[in-house]
Amino acid sequence: MRPLQILHPLLVVALGSLAVCENIDSLASPPALPPASKPYTLNLSCAQCAFTYGDCVNSVQLPSFLTITFSTQNDTLLANDKIIFPTPFPMEFNAKRTTDSNIEDSVPVAYALDAQPLPHQPDAELNDLYRLKLTFVDLQGRTATESPVSLGLVRDADGNLKIISVEEGRPHRRFHHHHHHGENSGGGSWWHLKTWKAAYLRYLHRMTHSRHCRDGSVRVGPAKDGVESRCHRHQRVSDWAGDRHYMRHLRPVLLPALMGMVAGIIACIAGFILGKVMVATFYCFRGRRAAGAGRRCPDICIEVDEDQED
Repeated sequence: MRPLQILHPLLVVALGSLAVCENIDSLASPPALPPASKPYTLNLSCAQCAFTYGDCVNSVQLPSFLTITFSTQNDTLLANDKIIFPTPFPMEFNAKRTTDSNIEDSVPVAYALDAQPLPHQPDAELNDLYRLKLTFVDLQGRTATESPVSLGLVRDADGNLKIISVEEGRPHRRFHHHHHHGENSGGGSWWHLKTWKAAYLRYLHRMTHSRHCRDGSVRVGPAKDGVESRCHRHQRVSDWAGDRHYMRHLRPVLLPALMGMVAGIIACIAGFILGKVMVATFYCFRGRRAAGAGRRCPDICIEVDEDQED
């Protein structure tokens, strides 16, 4: 019993030091994102002509919506208990469709997935951070929902995926998980900060490419603020002549005009030549007729004079 009594204070001191070390590490390291611990369900409005197997012209459909539940299991993302990330084959799952008249049925839904890695917080206990964009279609290739869905996924130290954000494509309909672990946790603000930072970097990348205008172009707009700046070209006659788009619109007007002008010139030349020939022919026949009449008159006059002398 005596050795146990001696070791007991040592164990208490050791456990206390471990707890203090953990608190110090948690304060020194940036706050980690609290992952979602339960599935997230979305009711997405169906697009027009979705799940219409046939001609969609003049078809009348009742308003309906799809119910899709997103969850994670180990290192996979599930939609209605079907793995969608990492992407399997075929890329489809079944979803419950409900109309306004409470008619429910199950429909097959295919999807297109766009995975985009996001910059994660340095020195944080986070491995990979993804932003997934899901576009749902039916088996005919038509759009199934009115808006896509974006998901934020994080991979923890154990390699498991966790959902940290779910939102529809429209900006005014955003859905997030909120976990209150204290006022200074900063998990949600950290996620928004990193998302806006990634969007800002993409914006700067686009603006950097847009500043390289063509030769002979002039930049219009504020010098430092690139939002309103744009490239304006002073078009010359040679530019318009070499512009394919301009010639494409001008060709249907120029060709008929040129053909009409050529036809008019040919008609004028043919009419001029034909008129000249007709006038020359007329004068030729009239001259011959006059010459023939002049030769007959003297003979007649001479014959009359000879009769009178007899």
